[in-house]
Amino acid sequence: MRVYSIEDRSAPFIDAYAQSASDGGYDLRLMRPDSNVPTSFSKFHSVYRHFSINPEFFELACFRRYFEVLRLTAAGDRFIIADSDLLVTAKASHLPRSLVAFDHGLVGSIGVNHGIPEEDISPHFSFWTHAHLKRFVDYLISTYEQSPDRLKSTFHRRREAGNPLAAISDMTLLHMFVNDTGTPFMDSNRVIDGGYIDHNFSMAETSNERFRMELGFKAFRVDGGRFQFVTSKGDAVRPAVIHLQARAKIAASDLGAGRFLLARGRLAALSSFRQMRKIRRGIEAHFRPAPAK
Repeated sequence: MRVYSIEDRSAPFIDAYAQSASDGGYDLRLMRPDSNVPTSFSKFHSVYRHFSINPEFFELACFRRYFEVLRLTAAGDRFIIADSDLLVTAKASHLPRSLVAFDHGLVGSIGVNHGIPEEDISPHFSFWTHAHLKRFVDYLISTYEQSPDRLKSTFHRRREAGNPLAAISDMTLLHMFVNDTGTPFMDSNRVIDGGYIDHNFSMAETSNERFRMELGFKAFRVDGGRFQFVTSKGDAVRPAVIHLQARAKIAASDLGAGRFLLARGRLAALSSFRQMRKIRRGIEAHFRPAPAK
């Protein structure tokens, strides 16, 4: 199956992703943004309003990939849009069949926190048709052009709810798109027939299962060369794709090369660093002078 990843960086984790996708039998198109900016993206950029703690260039880069992939595809095409911080751990032929067969709509991933689904859809390994992508690109432009106040109020509602990472991102707009337009949608953040597409290596919950955690990441084991996650019930689940978000990328090369002890060591060091940072912040907060009245 053809996979499009738009990426302008160079890093070991990207190399590991590309190699794993090739080994998995995917037709990966790992491409830099075209030097000729799509006209439709220029239009989007002109109406874009920034509601995010992330830098504006980061959010715009996330949006731009849809415009780039639209230009690379044609009517009748079905394909995957993927992030570059993934590791493919199973052949394309081992993807959950129901996801592959859902060819009349969009397949994406919804995170779950404490049993509550997020109001975002992650496209990190999402299944599209050219027609749905065209409709989404048109929706992006019209929403930012006609409904900026709606986006602004959503952003402030998230901040007031205590979310320190509040943002209006492409994931937010994808969630809105599905709900506003009635686009058929299937959530891939669930275990299907013993298979799984990982939503986030550091998140335990799915819509129908919970995974065991180890060092702040999904617990994993290797059985007969097969990479497996372990559910809270002790069942083995084979992920087709692992999403190594944020600093978990440091383990990508070792995981991809089968150096699992080294990968565990890197993840353990990362976990220790996180704990020390948390303790330090607690100490600093305890001894911080009270504000003057």
